[in-house]
Amino acid sequence: MMSLTLALALLFALGWPGPGAAAPPAPDTTIAGRPYSRVPAAQLLSQLRQAGTAPIRYQHTAFTGPLDARLAGLTQVVAVLELEDVLFLERVVLDGVEFRSPVRGRNLSFGQGLSLLGTRFANGLYLEASEWRGPLSANQAVFSGPTQLENCHFYAGASFIGATFDGPSLSLARCRFEEGAFFETTAFGGPAGFTDVYFEAQVSFKNARWREGASFAGARFKGRSMFWNATFGGPTTFDGSRFGSEASFREAQFAGQASFRRITFVHPARFDGTRFALGADFGGSHFKRLADFGGSQSGGNLELAARFDGDLDLRHSRAPLISWRQPAEQPPADSLADSTASPRVLLQGARADRLTFLWEELSPRLADPDSADLQGMTPVYALLQQQLREQGFTEDALACRAAGLEFRRQHLPWASPERYFLLGWRLTTRYGSSLGQFLLYSALLVVGFALLYRFGRHGFRPQQGDGVFTLARSLRFSLQTYLRVGTPAWRPAGRMQGLALLQGLLGWFSWALLIAALLARM
Repeated sequence: MMSLTLALALLFALGWPGPGAAAPPAPDTTIAGRPYSRVPAAQLLSQLRQAGTAPIRYQHTAFTGPLDARLAGLTQVVAVLELEDVLFLERVVLDGVEFRSPVRGRNLSFGQGLSLLGTRFANGLYLEASEWRGPLSANQAVFSGPTQLENCHFYAGASFIGATFDGPSLSLARCRFEEGAFFETTAFGGPAGFTDVYFEAQVSFKNARWREGASFAGARFKGRSMFWNATFGGPTTFDGSRFGSEASFREAQFAGQASFRRITFVHPARFDGTRFALGADFGGSHFKRLADFGGSQSGGNLELAARFDGDLDLRHSRAPLISWRQPAEQPPADSLADSTASPRVLLQGARADRLTFLWEELSPRLADPDSADLQGMTPVYALLQQQLREQGFTEDALACRAAGLEFRRQHLPWASPERYFLLGWRLTTRYGSSLGQFLLYSALLVVGFALLYRFGRHGFRPQQGDGVFTLARSLRFSLQTYLRVGTPAWRPAGRMQGLALLQGLLGWFSWALLIAALLARM
């Protein structure tokens, strides 16, 4: 018995690890200019398999050799795992392992990647300032406790397809993904923070589900980003982020308020079929290419006080209020902006209880995808005119009506009588929007015919007596003929009689157009 005690004392003196303690460091080695103790990965596996609850801690350690839980038969870890400044030089495989206690790590490096297929973290995963030189595979993993992966760097692909984050919180703040990041069909049970995340390549959140809200404030999406059919259960913000490639939220659903303020969309932004239950705010954002909201539905206000360098597609969209106004301060021009000479606004089939806009900003951009479709634009101009009248912008409503009639005139067949009627209305009163133009037209008509009468003065005879048909008398005759007031003192003959008849018809036509103009203002 005495010899056994002396033997154990000797082993402890030589540094034999007790349960849950770190193994004795091997001779130090230098990696990237920093000293580390080299420890076989099999030693860590052996400790993880122990049933004890004593924390397992390692610092300034480089694990050598493969670490594969499947080969070691490891399925459950009870102890707390705490790692700081630790390197895993070969691939780490922890598929199907359940960590029942928190896992904490800082300044970790996975040289050949990490596999967490079906792994479960029951009480939290906390990794900070760590890096993955190889791929991270966390498909079907379950994160039941708080999850914090902050200031981490993923040099290879990262996949969380089908993973479940049902803990109280998730934070990937300030992480950087150099290759593709995939969160397809991932479920987020609590608030999810992606603040200031940098996605260098493609990122996909197709069919992802957020039970509560999410924050992508300040995020950078350099590659293509896809949120197809994603569901956001609470308030969601992308404020201050930047999309360097195509951004697609096609058929996504936002149950809470959605905020996309001060965002730069360098390439097309697609929100077609998206549903905003409580509305969306894009104030101060910049769309350099197409902004597609076709078929979108909003239960609250759709605020579009943004800059649109490309087409804005609102066809068949629905919202109580759609507000489209250019911001007061415009960002400088950009070489990446859409080269379209005249970006368009498409409103065919759009419905809103209230549309707020400035007519002088909207009018030059109104268009139809089919430029020859006369029927497509008629209800658009009618809707805008109604909205302007209801908001008290009478002059803008008249200008909108005039623009609609001008569009109709330009697309009518040349043989259509309506085309020439509209041409006359345009020349006389600008489709009823300018009484001043009617007065100018009338004055020019009277003076023009008076000069013609003066040149043909030999074709006029006084009703009584003799006299000379002077310029003043020709002006008076022209005015009486145009206004159809009183009996002229001179009687035209020959060609001048036909000319006077033509002026009389033009007078009747002009008065009819004047009455139409007055009715348009009522």
